[in-house]
Amino acid sequence: MGLLAFAACGSDSESRSSTDQGEEGEFNIPSRRTRLTLEELPPMPGYPDGVAGKLVSLSDGDFPINGAWRAEAGICPANSTVEVYTEDLRDGTAIVLHFPDSQMVGTYTVLPADTGLSEERVARLGAQVFRENEAYGFHAIDGHVEVSENEGLLSGRFQSTLKETQIELLTRYVGVFLRIPLQQLPEDYCMTVRDSLEAVVADADSGGVAPDTIVGGS
Repeated sequence: MGLLAFAACGSDSESRSSTDQGEEGEFNIPSRRTRLTLEELPPMPGYPDGVAGKLVSLSDGDFPINGAWRAEAGICPANSTVEVYTEDLRDGTAIVLHFPDSQMVGTYTVLPADTGLSEERVARLGAQVFRENEAYGFHAIDGHVEVSENEGLLSGRFQSTLKETQIELLTRYVGVFLRIPLQQLPEDYCMTVRDSLEAVVADADSGGVAPDTIVGGS
């Protein structure tokens, strides 16, 4: 079921550690003195090979998000929000895509969460990384996303620069999702997502800083 919208909950501690999908071993959050700036980030990784039914991702930066997870996808048609999320919420990831004017299929430039979607062919992207007892939320600073749908199966790929919403780590993040079954998310959850999106857009239109919005699901 649905998980989040744009920015999500994050760890407020810099001393905790996590395991990255069983591949990276223990992950220690870098100290503020050693964190990469946007100018110091490595180049965007190339796209990984897609696997049917899975979300596959690669990253390079201060927060590793690497792995291949069996995934599900949900849509809120009224507010053009699509979520791709892993089946195991204890150790996995999720991405949230929001498109303008009830569109979904196509190629889009990714804009920051606090930017309105008044232009054509633009979208927003958020991500969340799950650990056994923690969830880290990210929003995209920039990027590119492609989405297609065929007979109820969602496919696509994305590349983005992500910023963690609480501890502000930066990472390059790319991924491919291939032939993921797409279902409609519950109406009450979609209403919560809509309210979150409207708050972000209203704040952007007023010139303020977009809030870190948490939308919970079950």
